[in-house]
Amino acid sequence: ALDRDAAEEACYDWDDPTGCMTARCGDLAAIEAEHGRDSDPYFQAVLCRASRLGRALPTPEADGCDRVYEACMIEDRYRQRWVAQLDDGPCWSDALERVGDDPLFTAHRESAIDVSVDEFVATDIEGPRVLQSACFMENIECKALEELVALDVGRMLRDVDMGPRIELPDIWNISPTVFDRALRDELRVLADQIDEAGDFAAGRARLRTLISQPEARVAMAEMVGHTRFFRMGGGHKSESYFSPRKRARFMGADAEADPYAPQMVGMPDEEAALATLSARLQSDDWTALRERMPRLGAVGYLQFVRAMSAATTAVELLEIHDPLQGALIASEN
Repeated sequence: ALDRDAAEEACYDWDDPTGCMTARCGDLAAIEAEHGRDSDPYFQAVLCRASRLGRALPTPEADGCDRVYEACMIEDRYRQRWVAQLDDGPCWSDALERVGDDPLFTAHRESAIDVSVDEFVATDIEGPRVLQSACFMENIECKALEELVALDVGRMLRDVDMGPRIELPDIWNISPTVFDRALRDELRVLADQIDEAGDFAAGRARLRTLISQPEARVAMAEMVGHTRFFRMGGGHKSESYFSPRKRARFMGADAEADPYAPQMVGMPDEEAALATLSARLQSDDWTALRERMPRLGAVGYLQFVRAMSAATTAVELLEIHDPLQGALIASEN
């Protein structure tokens, strides 16, 4: 069995005699020789050890918006403590003791949309100050964009003739054809439900489950064409879903037209709004502006967060995001 006490005492900068941690998380000696102990690869290897030994830190399997949030929180909350430890400071992992089994405040983040203003102030302003962080806002923006891309794919598919449903034996239900057909059906149904209700209450949980699957991103790109999907923001924070070759070919100002894209009626206003939002969220200027979020004050900030989370069209989201951008620019003065 691994000696968890010894690992904790060493601040997880530790290897077991059997080589288990080296096999799972990388060779610390080799990483130090190549990159140095103050490098990101070395700290990631230490984080991996902490996670494998029960400290509830994320493992590399997470992807998309949540992966970006986790990386941001680790950098913001723990990486600097690691650097301080190397300069004879306290053990970086001592900070984990104060947050129990949720070191990245995931539960805190997920409850933010539902809490009252008073609860927001009490839990965040007087607590970990996660909800007014750049990490949290980036996560909210990323998920809002991700959801609206998927919804607009569903809306575009409404008038596409998909032909008769193909009934195949159960043994074939794992095939891409069946998965794609099921995803198309669900996206169209969810788009109808959400548009009819005028809010996300009817289908957000199911929509998030659908788009959390890597196969769903690939299938959606094929449904509307890779060039259109990437232009709409479907490639945002999804480097691992699509090959570098495909991203280079169909993404950016010099993108090729996808020769296999289906003929369909587009949504020019929605597509333009999504393209604007996607470009803004990836810009260095917006990254810098996110750091000013606390200047808006807790109540003003929370209003923007809730409005973005409630937007059911990209045009609506852009109408919320433009004033937010203006308020952050004005906050410099």
